[in-house]
Parts: sequence; structure tokens; C-alpha cells
Amino acid sequence: MARGEPGQERAAWSATAATRVLAPTLLLGALTLLACQTPPPPGPAETLRQFLRLMDESAIRSGPSGEVLTDEDALKGAYGLLSAQTQASLRERSDLAASLAGGDYQPWDVLIPGRFRLRFQPVAFDETITDGHPRRATVRVRGRAAAEVAEVPLVEEDGHWRITLDIPHAAEASF
Repeated sequence: MARGEPGQERAAWSATAATRVLAPTLLLGALTLLACQTPPPPGPAETLRQFLRLMDESAIRSGPSGEVLTDEDALKGAYGLLSAQTQASLRERSDLAASLAGGDYQPWDVLIPGRFRLRFQPVAFDETITDGHPRRATVRVRGRAAAEVAEVPLVEEDGHWRITLDIPHAAEASF
């Protein structure tokens, strides 16, 4: 077949057209596959940063009529970053508060913003992870002054890092 004959031109056009259609389709498919992948859960230091941010957002404020306001969504979010053991301790305390006061208390209502926050402005977060079952981590938070240091323990539960707070068991009421 000589150059320029109809069959040869059709074959060359088909290969070029296929490349033009196939290359963007493959690229789009690869990008879609990458976009659909779930990012890994945050590490211990980032989990602690989220908790501190949510506790700051939940800070108690006075409303226009002098009522006390908290951001309940922020408290729920902070509660969700706590270990199962810490959540159980808060649930125990909220149940006791409800039985004593006769109200409805949720476990995140027991989180007091001023009690569960750093007393300094953090400038560095260093994490140390210990392998084991379950894996544990310690995040060392440092402030500007040498004395501004806090160590926060975390535990890995269901593939996510959760903060472990030392909350004593609620005492039963004795009347």
C-alpha cells in the first residue's frame, strides 16, 4: 500500500484518536482512584491539637441575658477524641450528676473547658509511639518557657488515636 492510500490513513487516524481518548480517560480514572482513598487518621500529636482546639471552641461564655453558653458540638467532638476508658469515666460521672440533680447530663457535659486545657500557649508537639497491643503514645507539649511542659498519654483504638485523661471514679452519694 502506498503512502496516502485510504486504508493507511484510516489506521493512522484510529491510533491517534484512540490515544487522544484513552490517555485522558486513564488519567481521569487514576485521579478518581486517588481521590477516593481515605486519608490516614491523624497521628497522636494532631489528635491532641484537635482536642485542644475543640476545648477552646467550647469555652464557656456569657450569653446576652447573662446565661452560660457552651458550644455543645465542640464538646461532643472533643469527647469523641477520648479513649473508651475516659469516656466510660465521664459517663459514670454524668449518670451520678443526673441522679443527684434530677436532670439530664450527657457525658460531654462533664468536660469542663478550663479543666482540660493547657495552661500555656503550645509551641511544639513531640510524639513518642510505643508498639504493643494496644499501641500507646505520649505527646510532649512545650511552651515558650522551660517550665511549660505537659505530657499527654494516648492509646490507639480501632485505628484512631484517643486521649487518655486521668478521671477518678465518681463517688457514690452517701446520705
